[in-house]
Amino acid sequence: MRVTDGGGKQTRKPFSGACAADSPPRHDEILLFRMRRMFTVMAAHLQEIQRQQKTTVGTLLAMTAANGILKHCEPLEVAPAKVRQAEF
Repeated sequence: MRVTDGGGKQTRKPFSGACAADSPPRHDEILLFRMRRMFTVMAAHLQEIQRQQKTTVGTLLAMTAANGILKHCEPLEVAPAKVRQAEF
């Protein structure tokens, strides 16, 4: 929108409405960002373990769940040799 500034010169009137970039992020967007970051870090960690131990992805997933990395249960001490190997 164009308005005059008193001297006859036209200037742009600043937008008075709320901009999406100015509004605070919603709770679900924050959660989604944190989950993506967590899974990215966890995937990199699992790839490094797989490279070092030369194990299958199924074994790594079983070890991950058993050790409570997913934070759904109390941490357990499970030896990798005792984890049943799952093939995907």
